[in-house]
Amino acid sequence: MDRKPHDPRASNHDDPGGFLSSNLARAGDHFGAKDTDPKDATEVWATRIGRSLSLIAFVGLAWYFGHQLKWW
Repeated sequence: MDRKPHDPRASNHDDPGGFLSSNLARAGDHFGAKDTDPKDATEVWATRIGRSLSLIAFVGLAWYFGHQLKWW
């Protein structure tokens, strides 16, 4: 049973830190707005600011709900 490299099941989970480092790299690319047009600086910065504000709002809501539910 030879798996080809493009097979999604062929990911190497035996690599220590492979899963975590790949997800951190994807998150860094996401918050760094790597999926936008690099020639349009306004779009890049607006995307970065919007995603950063959404992360701050998510953390704030998580803290608020945790506080209301007396988890901390």
